[in-house]
Parts: sequence; C-alpha cells; structure tokens
Amino acid sequence: MNFKRINPIILAEALAGLQGEPGENLRRELGAKPQLVEMYWWLQSLRTDELNALVDRVAPKRRGNYLTEDDQLAATLRFLAGEAFVLLESGKCSEAIAAAIQKEMELQAKAARVSLADTKVSRAILKELDLAIQHRVPVPIIGDSRFGKTKAVSVWKSMCPGRARMVTVPPSNRDFDFFAAHADAFGIEYGDRTPAPRLKRQVEYVMQRNGMFVIYDEAHFLVPIGYHKDTPPKRINWVRCEVIDKGIGCAFFATPQSMNQTLEKFAAKTKYNFEQWLGRLAPPLVLADYYDRDELMAVAKVHFPDFDEDLIALICARAMQSEGYLKSMEFTARYASALAQDRRHRTPTEKDVDEAIERMMPRKTLPAAPPLGSGSKARSRVLKPALTTISEPAEASLALPARNTRFAPAKAGKPLDREIMPAASPERDLAPA
Repeated sequence: MNFKRINPIILAEALAGLQGEPGENLRRELGAKPQLVEMYWWLQSLRTDELNALVDRVAPKRRGNYLTEDDQLAATLRFLAGEAFVLLESGKCSEAIAAAIQKEMELQAKAARVSLADTKVSRAILKELDLAIQHRVPVPIIGDSRFGKTKAVSVWKSMCPGRARMVTVPPSNRDFDFFAAHADAFGIEYGDRTPAPRLKRQVEYVMQRNGMFVIYDEAHFLVPIGYHKDTPPKRINWVRCEVIDKGIGCAFFATPQSMNQTLEKFAAKTKYNFEQWLGRLAPPLVLADYYDRDELMAVAKVHFPDFDEDLIALICARAMQSEGYLKSMEFTARYASALAQDRRHRTPTEKDVDEAIERMMPRKTLPAAPPLGSGSKARSRVLKPALTTISEPAEASLALPARNTRFAPAKAGKPLDREIMPAASPERDLAPA
C-alpha cells in the first residue's frame, strides 16, 4: 500500500469538524491527548517517501497486508492516506500507533539537537524561540550572516515536530510568490496556473486552524522591493492582520543592515508610519557577531567528526581571520575531504588541509612599499601585517527600548531621528506581552 502525503486542507477540515471554533475547543475534544494535534501536523509535514517509511516501521503487517479494515490501526493508516474523516469521526487514535509515532517524533527531536553545536548564537536563538512559542510573542531576531542563524532555526523547528513551520520570504513583489512560499511550508499543492487569490485563501484557512508557530526567514523581503510614494507594504500588512492579530506565534529573522536600511528607505520614500507594525513586535534580539575559538571548534567537530583535532584547530584559526567565518571553515573542510578522497586517504591529512586552506582562504598580501627618498613626494609607510589576530570584543551593554516606542517618518530631506529597528541586549529574556 502506497500512502500519499496528507492534504493539509483535508486535515484542517477534519480537525475543524471536532470543534466549533479553532483553538482550545479542539484540545478539549481530544481530552487528555492534546499532543495528537501536533502528531497529525507532523505527519502532514512528511514527504511521501518519508511517510511510507514511517508506516513500514510502526505498522505491523499480517499476511503481506496491513491489519484488517475493522481494526483501529487500519483506520489510522487510512487517515495517513488522506481520508482524515475515518479516524476523526470518533476523535480517537489507536494507543499503539500513537505511541509509535510519538516515539518517532522524539527520536527526530533528539537527532536534531545533536546536530547543532553549542554556541552563544545557538543558545540565544533556541531560548528566544522557546519563549516565543510558549507565550505567542512575535519576536524579531537580528544577526549577521555567516554565524549559523539559519542552521539554528532549522534545528529548533525539527526539535518541535508538528509545532512550527519556516517560510522563506521571496525577494519579489508578486503576491503569488509570497503565498507560494507559505504553501511550500505547509504542504499545500499549487501550480503555475493557480490564481493568487485562491492560494491566499487556502494559506489563510490552513494557518488559522493548525495553530503552528511560523518562522519568517529573510524577513526584510516583507518590505516591497520596487515602490513609489503611494506603495503600501502589502506583505507587512497581511502578516500583521492575518498572523499577529490572529494570535499565531511568529518570529522574524534578518540581518541588521538589510532590515534597517530596507525599512528606512521605504519610510523615507513613502512617508509610511510603521507604528502599527512596530507596536506589535517585541524588542528585537540582537545576536552576537563573533565566535571564540572554542565555539568555532565545537561547530567544526559536529559537522566534521572524522577530522583530527589539530587539523580542525588549524582550519578554525584561519577561518577566524577570514571574512567568511563559519562558511570559510565549512568550505575549507569540505575541500580537504574532497582532496583526501581523490588521494584515497581514509581521513584528511595535514597536506590536504594545507592545500584546502590556501585554496579557500588564501593569505592576503599588500604591495611592497616604495623605497624611501624616491621622488620629492616619497613618504614612509608602515605595512600592516597580512593577517591580524581577532580578539573577542567586549560585550556592549545596550539598554532595551521601551515597548511603547514609536517611529515617526522623517520629513523630506532630513535624516531619521533613530533606527527603525531599535537595538536590544544580545542576551535578554523575552518578557511575554
């Protein structure tokens, strides 16, 4: 028996059939097993091949077929195939199948956590998202690229099976692209000829009934890319009205330069007042913009366990002096692994690593200084070393802005009075609204 991926529209309709209004009524109907809702949505997130592999693991076979049609397990399997009403008519689930599936969910969460190194950035992201999903607070998380932001978010999502989805906001102004990104996150099928209004209605229907936390990556693309003085921020308005105002928990990830500059330019051009938007967000969490040597080593050991520790230390030392940082470390280690494979080495050697470092992180050299006294305008110059040691910057104590701070667009020709996205402490506790 081949099971197809669960249709989220069917699942949302089936769950809505157990309740008058979405939310707590459904959990009361399910009695002492609210985790079943999360289980259903985790199953829906699986691809067809993943779903069939799961069924093979948790469903016992009898004479080459699954259990009889009258068995509760068979009803559950029909539910997995998309016929949600079969199982949800009674609002009950087989104890055996539920326990087996929930064990699979726990194994996924543990495997995801092991794949993430323990750094100041990962700790801050996990803590912030845990508090945000618990208290349903919309929180912006601002951090430079190259420091593992997206990796930490993906791991956290896997650690919360059935509770969160991630939407990567596309860099365009098209409504279809925006709602297609949501459809991809929630498993809603669509095609090139699907009208944008229909896709929008389906996305809103599923989001309002599944109760899942939504993570917006590349959140600066919520602001229009091309615009004139009368252009409204349609994506921001939709998220404010259909996500935040509907009580759906959410988080927004962006880099400080992209978020501030994008909002500032849009406000200066359109004179748009972002008061309603900023007033609904918690103060942003600003992530640390550096790793110390031990943290970089911890990341490398997680992703490249076969490397000798001395070789990892060599790669990390050069990566800390490069612009790419984590990416430079990753590319260098992968290149060294490829060299070792071509040379039939069991593990990368020092020669492999040296060549990879020179290929991916070459030393920067400065032009030689002109000889002293050569010409009337000759001046002595002190050459800076090609590589400088990066020391850990001191933690800046940044005061948290008041929650009621507002932004008023600047008048034409005048600079903005303050940043649209206020600064925040790198290590802070999220206070629930």
